[in-house]
Amino acid sequence: MPRAGKDFQTTFRVKRGWTAIARVENPDGQNIVPGTITSIQCVVRRANKSPDPKTLDQSLTVASVVFTELQTSDSRWAKDNVGYNFLYEVPGSAFDVAGAHYVVEFVFTPTTGEKYSVIYEGSAKSTYNA
Repeated sequence: MPRAGKDFQTTFRVKRGWTAIARVENPDGQNIVPGTITSIQCVVRRANKSPDPKTLDQSLTVASVVFTELQTSDSRWAKDNVGYNFLYEVPGSAFDVAGAHYVVEFVFTPTTGEKYSVIYEGSAKSTYNA
């Protein structure tokens, strides 16, 4: 499961939204819930371009993307029967160049302790309708 400080590989589609769906754990290995997080920042960067430009930098509403109960009835979650507690649709406008390497970083600010990140990275592939 995505745990603070780990990176995950994925593939993005040019001009298509990408869904981050995960069971996120804090650095102590506990599932996050809305009451333990004060803010979440989503930053998308095009990593193979100098200087590393941001294509998205936005604050997320914690109550809209973090769930108190693990979600198990969503067909998009196929990893296990335990469920997920974090869901956010990154807009397709963040992935604007085919072949570019992107880094999507979610920075979590907990109610106590230090900030931590969950990072996804991968290349953007073309789609026929992009």
